[in-house]
Amino acid sequence: MDGRQPAQTYTLTGPLTIAAGAKVVLMPGTRIESTSGTSITVNGTLKIAGTVSQPVVLTGTSAFAGSWDGVHVLTGATNTSIEYATVDYAVTGIEVNGTSAVVRNSAIRNFSTRGVFF
Repeated sequence: MDGRQPAQTYTLTGPLTIAAGAKVVLMPGTRIESTSGTSITVNGTLKIAGTVSQPVVLTGTSAFAGSWDGVHVLTGATNTSIEYATVDYAVTGIEVNGTSAVVRNSAIRNFSTRGVFF
């Protein structure tokens, strides 16, 4: 995935890394279902642009806490914003490490370790 992604359902079957200098925009209504052990690692820019009526959903393919690893925004990531998102069933919903990110109007729930970790 690189660039703007149309609203649809994607199944993540392996780790997704957004490389330094790359930008991924998830549009309103997008749903990403992740299998066990998968994660989204951000070294570039991630923009989750959900709305009240069409949030972006990041969830596991199985409905239990810890069924996927979560979103990791790492040192070097820039301009990451997560708005109107639901992050479900991860080990850690959103981890921000060595950088900053904006998280607004979002629900991080049903996690096994931490919801948000800065």
